Amino acid sequence: MMTMPQAADSSTSGPRTFWIGVALAVVVAGGLRVWGLNAESLDIDEVYEIRHQSVSISELANRQDSFPPLGRWLLGIWLAVGGDASARWFSLVTGLLGVVAIGLLGRCIGGDRIGVLAAWLAAISANHLLYSQQARLYGLYLLFATALMIAAWRLRTHDRWSDWLWFAVAAWLTLATHYYAALLIALLFVLVFAELSWPRRRRTMVAAGMFAVACLPLAYCLKVDLGRTKYDYLTASFDFSAWAYTYLTLVSGFTLGPPMSALRELSAAEGMRALTLWAIAICLAVGVLAWSCIQRLAWRDSLWLFTLL
Repeated sequence: MMTMPQAADSSTSGPRTFWIGVALAVVVAGGLRVWGLNAESLDIDEVYEIRHQSVSISELANRQDSFPPLGRWLLGIWLAVGGDASARWFSLVTGLLGVVAIGLLGRCIGGDRIGVLAAWLAAISANHLLYSQQARLYGLYLLFATALMIAAWRLRTHDRWSDWLWFAVAAWLTLATHYYAALLIALLFVLVFAELSWPRRRRTMVAAGMFAVACLPLAYCLKVDLGRTKYDYLTASFDFSAWAYTYLTLVSGFTLGPPMSALRELSAAEGMRALTLWAIAICLAVGVLAWSCIQRLAWRDSLWLFTLL
């Protein structure tokens, strides 16, 4: 079991400085996200999201729409109060909460200064801004997933029942928003389990059992959604170009290179050529950050971060 790394400036940067920095990041993030929020009409995915929301959990659980019910239930409550025109504001609010959560995650990993920097990077992130302005549920998913990662990081040193409860609740909320969260949850369970000594792994197994029982309703929802795949499915290959483009858009937020509509008309080779210069610049920046991470953090901390990445 290793000791949590402490940032070099942790003795001089207190909670007040951290929260002021994060608050300023949220203000800037809010301005960027409010600007032009409703300038464009709703796209087909946003319309689909709004049409499939409901305040009835039973209705959502029995509907074949490929998503667990929590996100659309929360969106349904929001729209019941604010109307369909407020759909993008739901994403904006969850996005701003996500900026705060990312700041807290950075603080857990590297101290106050790193937390403030993480919040500011999230505030100006093109990808985060994109999903904070769309009437989709990805901002909500990111918020829950970040809370889950904070809980997992805390378990490395605290390992209290309250921390395991936090982890289990955050894991359930994340999975109840998107089925793909199962991979992240399993990965974090394995990483935490591998670092704990044998006597302390009992709590891990108890938490895993409680989480599994709590997920039984979600298993029913998944069964209903899988019934749709017999009639409605799309077969598509996932090759190197698709993998590379996925990571590029996570950084760029679809602001660099050809737009998605143009990519449907280009071959993979043409698309890669159009993105090459941008990809080189991004890879260099990511490389510098990765090297700084290796130098600043202990090897197990770096292993955690690179595994999640």
